[in-house]
Amino acid sequence: MRTATVFVNNRPAARLIEDGEGYHFEYLAEYLESERKTAVSLTLLSLKTWSL
Repeated sequence: MRTATVFVNNRPAARLIEDGEGYHFEYLAEYLESERKTAVSLTLLSLKTWSL
């Protein structure tokens, strides 16, 4: 399993995980609770997690 931290404006915002089932993306709870949050991507604007 491999993981990567996704940063937005130098702040950790999400985690990208690759495992035997594919890729998974999840926003960090601290980032979602922040008042200064922005979407990592317009297609991920309202999603908390997704898998491919």
